[in-house]
Amino acid sequence: MKKLKAKLKLVFNKYIRLRDRNKGCISCGGPVQDAGHYYSTSQCPQPQMIFNEQNVHGQCISCNRFKEGARQGYLVGLNRRYGPDYIMNIDVKRCLPQSPWGRFEYEQMIKHYTGKVREYGQ
Repeated sequence: MKKLKAKLKLVFNKYIRLRDRNKGCISCGGPVQDAGHYYSTSQCPQPQMIFNEQNVHGQCISCNRFKEGARQGYLVGLNRRYGPDYIMNIDVKRCLPQSPWGRFEYEQMIKHYTGKVREYGQ
């Protein structure tokens, strides 16, 4: 499972960077270089949140890696980009019961995001 999770992480993060490349860092507006989580992987280690497009957005390296996600800026960016109901939607998803993923789920998600990356010509 570790190899499948790592493979999914690579393709999912690439998709997020491509999706948000022209929008700028969700926290500061700088260039997108990373895929950063609103709810970090330590806060929500379930795959349903780690690989949730609503919970992950393009971030610059500084905000994502050195400012621990720049959470306040992230919140402001989400509100500006999507409106205040967006956060409530993520909060609801975070609280839903979540079951562990098996090989099938990881393989399907890899296939799904590989296709999305190809749509961007990558």
